Amino acid sequence: MLAAPHGHPLLTTPALLCEWVGVQTDEPMAYAVDGLGPAGWMALGAGNGLRVKVTGQPPGSRAGEPTKVTAVPAAAPLGNDAWETSF
Repeated sequence: MLAAPHGHPLLTTPALLCEWVGVQTDEPMAYAVDGLGPAGWMALGAGNGLRVKVTGQPPGSRAGEPTKVTAVPAAAPLGNDAWETSF
């Protein structure tokens, strides 16, 4: 489903929303970001994709600053080793 962000609180650019179906593992949980789309769906951006930043309370936590999510078009593609460093 193509999501056009007219008045969306997080998406500032069109995105493709894809539903995870038939997955027998917890893998989709690593991609879950509340507010980007319906529960159980992931958001994919055009070009280099979306850069999603989540700050504040970790998921499930009751302590700390309120959770804040931002999603903007990624300026450049991430390398295969991007997970090894903060970006």
